[in-house]
Amino acid sequence: MIHVHHLEKSRSHRILWLLEVLELDYELVVYQRDGKTQQAPASLKKIHPLGKSPVITDGDLTVAESGAIIDYLLQRYGQGRCQPSSDDSRAWVDYRYWLHYAEGSLMPLLVMQLVFGQLPKQSPWLIKPLAKGISDTVGKRFLAPQPNSISPLLTNICQPTAVLRGHGLAVPIFK
Repeated sequence: MIHVHHLEKSRSHRILWLLEVLELDYELVVYQRDGKTQQAPASLKKIHPLGKSPVITDGDLTVAESGAIIDYLLQRYGQGRCQPSSDDSRAWVDYRYWLHYAEGSLMPLLVMQLVFGQLPKQSPWLIKPLAKGISDTVGKRFLAPQPNSISPLLTNICQPTAVLRGHGLAVPIFK
């Protein structure tokens, strides 16, 4: 049986969604973050040394990182569902692009926004004004302009005609 090791406030949901779509049996193992450090507990680090989530175990195999887990599940259990055939080069390249875009380009930006947004809140009172200044400057000069460069790309793929069909799913955000 597949075990999904889910760390509170992590991004395991797309793995759970895929397991549901593939109608696979799985067990959800939930881990709580340390209230002070927000880090994973030692018990999750025993599953994977980085203590990150999502992680799945399938028998003796441990797979970490969302993209790798999705690839593994589709190759092992997908039976051609939920992804285009590599024979359809354009659809296959688009599928791969968006699978990896989410982790490689979009998530780092979102994580930086989260971290820099928390910086003034989590800083000791003595340096809060400095932390707020750094956070505001990074936000205005680097983070705020990023959505403007992403927006045309997302607008293009979110057109009503942009639907991935025929692979066991209809996903209205992909061409």
